[in-house]
Amino acid sequence: MKPTLISSGVLAGLAAGVLLALSASAASAHNLGRVHPAARWATSTERAIDANLEYPSAVRLRQARSAEVAVNVAADGRLGEPVVTRSTGIAALDEAAVDAVRRTRFVPAPPAALADRPIVYQATFEAPATRPTR
Repeated sequence: MKPTLISSGVLAGLAAGVLLALSASAASAHNLGRVHPAARWATSTERAIDANLEYPSAVRLRQARSAEVAVNVAADGRLGEPVVTRSTGIAALDEAAVDAVRRTRFVPAPPAALADRPIVYQATFEAPATRPTR
């Protein structure tokens, strides 16, 4: 059975955001007020991980870099071991992204709409370029 992939968007400051890869959650023009349960769950998951993010302040970047971290999500919301699927090329940034997921450990249980297959949540973390001081 193919897993449902839910991936986050990119936000500055090494923060996780959400973009669902679910075709079933597309909003119609006459129904924009309704939010798909999977979208609400993904937003809660994003917030839980973001609350545990600690940006390594010692790292100074000339250009923004992003990392992707994938993690399996159990039916009860328990998170598996995170895996870097795309590296920033800087170990400290990759480790900060992985540590944010490890510290989270649990997220709200996924909604019934996602219960029919395994869930992989893929968070994208972006470290912004550091402006030089004058």
